[in-house]
Amino acid sequence: MREFSLSGIDGVFRKLVFSSDYPNMKPSPVLFREALGAFDAHPSEVLFVGDSLKRDIQPAKALGLATAWINRQAIE
Repeated sequence: MREFSLSGIDGVFRKLVFSSDYPNMKPSPVLFREALGAFDAHPSEVLFVGDSLKRDIQPAKALGLATAWINRQAIE
């Protein structure tokens, strides 16, 4: 949460969900479904932001979520 506060975007989102708040590890679909339940949202209504293709982006896309990849290593 500190990164969001420091970046100045913490007030942009209604709610944030962090994987560290759940017992399941990414890329388990259980974690993504739990997050959807926390928002009471359909996958088509959610933007998932992550920095790992394997643990974040691929499983989120597999469940139908829109994704935004934070590509810190400039991988193509």
